[in-house]
Amino acid sequence: MTENKVTLSKYDLAFIGIFIFAIAVRLYFFYVTQNQTLWWDGAEYMNMAKNFVGTYNAEWWPGRPILMPLLWAGMLKLGFGETALKFLVTIFSVVGILFTYLTIKNMYDKRTAVVTTALLSAFWLHLFYSARMLVDVPSLTMWTIIIYFFWKAIDTKDWKYYILTGIFVALGTLVRFPILIIGVLILIYLVATERHKFLFDKNIWLMAGGSLAVMVPYFIWATLKFGSPFYQILFGSGAAGQTFGLPSLLAYLRLFPVYFTTVGLILFVIGLYMFVDTILGMDLLNKISGENKRLRNNFFILLWLLIPLIYFATQSRTEERYIIFIFPAAFLIITKGIFYIETLLKRVQLNLAHAVAVILIIAIVILQLGAANTSITNSVNSYAPIKEVGIWLNENTPKDSVIYTMSIPQIEYYAERKTLSYGGTAEDFNKIISAGGNSYFMISAFEGHPDWVVDYLSKNTNLELLRTYEDENQQPVLILYKIKT
Repeated sequence: MTENKVTLSKYDLAFIGIFIFAIAVRLYFFYVTQNQTLWWDGAEYMNMAKNFVGTYNAEWWPGRPILMPLLWAGMLKLGFGETALKFLVTIFSVVGILFTYLTIKNMYDKRTAVVTTALLSAFWLHLFYSARMLVDVPSLTMWTIIIYFFWKAIDTKDWKYYILTGIFVALGTLVRFPILIIGVLILIYLVATERHKFLFDKNIWLMAGGSLAVMVPYFIWATLKFGSPFYQILFGSGAAGQTFGLPSLLAYLRLFPVYFTTVGLILFVIGLYMFVDTILGMDLLNKISGENKRLRNNFFILLWLLIPLIYFATQSRTEERYIIFIFPAAFLIITKGIFYIETLLKRVQLNLAHAVAVILIIAIVILQLGAANTSITNSVNSYAPIKEVGIWLNENTPKDSVIYTMSIPQIEYYAERKTLSYGGTAEDFNKIISAGGNSYFMISAFEGHPDWVVDYLSKNTNLELLRTYEDENQQPVLILYKIKT
């Protein structure tokens, strides 16, 4: 009897090593950041989780997607603490690395997938947001899973993959609403490669049905809560409001050296050159041949890069994390740039070509890890006084207290007290607090505040100083007052 032996190629072994490296790096940064203070968005997601589980009746912006808070609420219900909830983002991050490899391997080959995955696994932005309780990394993972199943679907024509694509489009949308733009990517690809024929493909309708089946329960809940099944999606589909996008597009393009470092950016530009024939050969995309398969793959990668970039360029506010969807495609383009240089050098000397390719990969990984370590360690203690004062308020104030602050979701999360903004004028604020009760006033350097506040603090005799928090230079960064009535 013969035994079935699994034979691993050098690229299989390389991926296993890269995957272990990706896990180790993420575990290290999770250890470093496990006790860091939640930022505004993260605190609001946790307020949603507390609200869903019934721990505390928190307020939250209705444009927030609900799937991650629901997962966190389930974990809270099972008795898990904040550290375990944070670790869920790390798990999503690792799964995203795996599906990046699987997707690129299916579209191209193992060698391309190994290098692309190695670069993404060290990418500073991916590592930074893998250590934050935000939806950016989970949404990128969902985006990559969608593309994996969609590519399997069009490659195999297996109805199961079409349904799975639809299901994950819906689940991804509930992680982060802008994932819906992947539908535009898929539609453009289908029109370019199949013209109108895809409309008569029952598998496409199965894909749509899979999405709808998942979204129906959400639509019912949203209708009951907001009066419309699409209220949240329309309200929260943008990054931070929408206006004409040229200024935002330029802002993102100026960030490319920050994303990729100078070495990576040069290779990215070289890699884009490898896609010129795809643009010139777009009229051939609907033809069936081996060469056209390569053109189709490259065309899809260009769409993967451009559709999210163009969409988020329509936002009135830019943040480095908003376009996180593009980076697996961007690092694949950098990989193409590395391979192009390697091909040129092979004409001179084969071993030299391989050595230069390896050096470029290692250089990018080292530069990215350095940027990740700097950005993560420098922000570990950011907002720490917010957490400290919130916990103090939770432990030392009556349950019916009202906290006036500009750090609304963070204080609400840590203090579990009614938390309100003190926007408006000083006169408006005096009218608000005149009703009495257990009220507290907090000012900090971490959020903006109305112009009248500093003068108000210097003249108002109804404020009792409770606590002051200072930075490393002994400068006050947060002050808490009790409002005397």
